Amino acid sequence: MDRIYIVTDSTADIPPATAKEWDIHIVPCYINFGSQSFLDEVELSRAEFYRRLVSDPEHPTTSAPPSGLFARVYREILDKATGIVSLHPPDHLTALRQSALNGWEMVKGKIPYSALDAGQLSMGLGWIVIRAAQAAADGADMTAIKQLVAGLRGRAQVFAALDTIEFLRRSGRVGWARGAIGKILRIRPLIQLYQGQIFSRGYTRTRRSALERLLDHIQSLGELECLTVLHSNAPDLADEFRQRLAKLSLPGPILTASVTPVLGTHVGPGGVGFAAVQH
Repeated sequence: MDRIYIVTDSTADIPPATAKEWDIHIVPCYINFGSQSFLDEVELSRAEFYRRLVSDPEHPTTSAPPSGLFARVYREILDKATGIVSLHPPDHLTALRQSALNGWEMVKGKIPYSALDAGQLSMGLGWIVIRAAQAAADGADMTAIKQLVAGLRGRAQVFAALDTIEFLRRSGRVGWARGAIGKILRIRPLIQLYQGQIFSRGYTRTRRSALERLLDHIQSLGELECLTVLHSNAPDLADEFRQRLAKLSLPGPILTASVTPVLGTHVGPGGVGFAAVQH
């Protein structure tokens, strides 16, 4: 079908069935344990990643796919696309968008192309990708899709309650986690990811209070277009959260996703949260 095609990477956490439904093309990132490297969800499942995260003496790192992987995906859709929009996490967090741009240079395609910083991770990015793919399926052109993405950037929200602050401390990405470690090591942090930044939104002592705080955050956002429950190797906790969400008037269907190792490396296992797009 001749139309704009949407490409992203595995940090978007889009469930496979949803990606297939909207013909979204996903390039896997690399997860590294010492000298071993694995393609996300191709050579290493999310469950196995989280198992190794707590058992492996080597703390993992993540890296962008080489440009050649992006080039391979672009070539696969080149003949049927009138244009390609490639959507990725914030540039200051990862080199993914640059790798995508380099991949396009390798292809030397003659159709319109744009690689955009979507300002989010996990299903915050994922929902932007899905909305862009839906617009493309409806016949939107490059300009309309880029305008759509620009508008969605400020409306995509990700909140999470972590099981521990330890992995944030190890990551060294947030100064407040390093400074407060002595006092709050046994307290569950609440975080918000917005426009590529990680913000502290307080602390709780129990999982029950953490879920209640997440529900409060959802209700504070007002009317929502879409919602996904996120977890970092905590499916039972995600199910409990979904049961609580059932009491609210929310858009459906509500998806569930295990968060990307790119984020899981920094937040650790046992976390639960949500990604939403405000109306």
